[in-house]
Amino acid sequence: MKKQETFVESLTKILQKQNAIKQEDAQSLKKIFYDRSDLTFDEFLLEEGLISRSQLLNALSELYQVPAFDATGYFFEYHTLHEFPKDVMLRYLFIPVKLDENHNLFEPDEDILPVIANNPNDPDLLEEIGKYVSYDITFMVGLARDISDAVKEFYDRSPTELHTDDDVNELVEETEEIDELLHPHTRKDEE
Repeated sequence: MKKQETFVESLTKILQKQNAIKQEDAQSLKKIFYDRSDLTFDEFLLEEGLISRSQLLNALSELYQVPAFDATGYFFEYHTLHEFPKDVMLRYLFIPVKLDENHNLFEPDEDILPVIANNPNDPDLLEEIGKYVSYDITFMVGLARDISDAVKEFYDRSPTELHTDDDVNELVEETEEIDELLHPHTRKDEE
């Protein structure tokens, strides 16, 4: 509970400093949260309509000292996401992102992988990511709900929703490999 209290205290101070909440409301807000919420503090603030998404992202950016990234509606790149298992991304609440010209928070570098994380300071996160890729990692902070929704949406979409020729070609190759494994003699007979 101490770790959560520290997060609540830190985020509350930043929100007060940014004039997103009033100092006189901060104590009662925290009391309500501790007394009856089963959500995380940031989710509680959003659910109750106490602050906006942009206010929360700005506060989290200041708290973690990394840029904020609003993942809502962003199209995540197929190959980048498939570097990681779905359950790992959901457990650690992160999602890799391939930035385009509209989201150029960093200089493009093929050796650096930008990652949106709900808690970029999680001491286990970098080590977990390193199990799957050898890129240098640059963190951004995002909202837990947005990251979770994006991961689930990506992995749950149907193959007919693929958007690039590379995605379709990869699916065709996988299908041919599976077909060849299931029916090895059929393919030779056709040739």
